[in-house]
Amino acid sequence: MNLPDRISNELRSLAGEIEAAARKQDLDTAQEIANRAADLKALGGQLEQLTQRIEAFLTPQMESPPELVSGNGGALRRLPVHVTGGMIRQRLLLLTEHVQHGKIHPGDDLQIHVPASGEMFRTQLLGDYKLRERGAIGRFYRDANVREGDVVALMETTPGKWTLEKAQPGEWDGHYRYRRVRAV
Repeated sequence: MNLPDRISNELRSLAGEIEAAARKQDLDTAQEIANRAADLKALGGQLEQLTQRIEAFLTPQMESPPELVSGNGGALRRLPVHVTGGMIRQRLLLLTEHVQHGKIHPGDDLQIHVPASGEMFRTQLLGDYKLRERGAIGRFYRDANVREGDVVALMETTPGKWTLEKAQPGEWDGHYRYRRVRAV
């Protein structure tokens, strides 16, 4: 049995133990088991992310990455993001859809230049698909006048070096199943 299956089986077993402890109204034991289950679940998520990164590393790369296309402004990768009000209030940049499509991976280090302010900062993509550096993201939203519903684009100019800009209206429809739409 592989490790992910063992983790799933153990989580099912722990759920049964929690239920049994709750029936006995032994809440301290139930909480202790729940904490163990939460730790194991988090470790399972980390294992899955690590496995995906290792598989991506071991998969032979194409000579020219598919993200490198004309009209991309010379960017190696272009990661447009539809900004929500919550992202602005919490100074977050979420790259969930791009992680799910293998365009970027948790743990990646990024050096980001923000033309709107001239600021340069380093950050890392966390396991919950957010960039670690929130202060600089908040300053970018302010300096670039980003509002709820706007699209911003994180563009890789050279490996590991990125530019963060407010994108043009209509530039991205928000789904990978469609092609990028260009402003007229």
